[in-house]
Amino acid sequence: EEMSKVDTLIIDKTGTITVGKPSFQSSHTWAELDDTVLLQLAASVDANSEHPIANAIVAAAKEQDIPLLPVNSFESVTGKGVTAELDGARIGLGNRLLAESFGVTLSEEQLDEVRQRQSTGETVMYLCRNTRIEGIISVSDSIKDTSADAIKKIQSLGMRVIMMTGDNEYTAKTVADALELDGDEADCLPEDKFNRVSELQRKGH
Repeated sequence: EEMSKVDTLIIDKTGTITVGKPSFQSSHTWAELDDTVLLQLAASVDANSEHPIANAIVAAAKEQDIPLLPVNSFESVTGKGVTAELDGARIGLGNRLLAESFGVTLSEEQLDEVRQRQSTGETVMYLCRNTRIEGIISVSDSIKDTSADAIKKIQSLGMRVIMMTGDNEYTAKTVADALELDGDEADCLPEDKFNRVSELQRKGH
């Protein structure tokens, strides 16, 4: 009875539209560290996280026989990424919001490289060490085989389907366009999703 009143469905991306099992794509250094050390730092911090993306990065390091390093003061920052201390340095791995919290500034050349990867559906994370950005780690998560058909059926019932995700705008747009969604919003923190639901409800949806 309640479902008959629903005109808008808001869904997440990872694990809802996508398989939810990201696979490691690449590590790319922007500073003095080589790509292997970059992955080692990322995996060492992520070893304490339960996020699917973290699992993919840790698995990639293990497959390449890269040893994990012990970290201290691990913290998961909701909607942004993870931080920890390693050899006296503060390490952060996450999205652009996390990078900005480290006080780093990205060049246009770096932003272009990130956008290029994101436009192919990759999720890119920045590895920061103290106030310096060392490089990027990218993963990808394929769309479920059943998503397109399920969404079309929901839309045929007269519902709008909107995706809200913590992922970046370019990756979100790639997924939304592929599935012909009615809307998509990216870089969403949990409170952003809550506020958007409340806003739609106030408008009578």
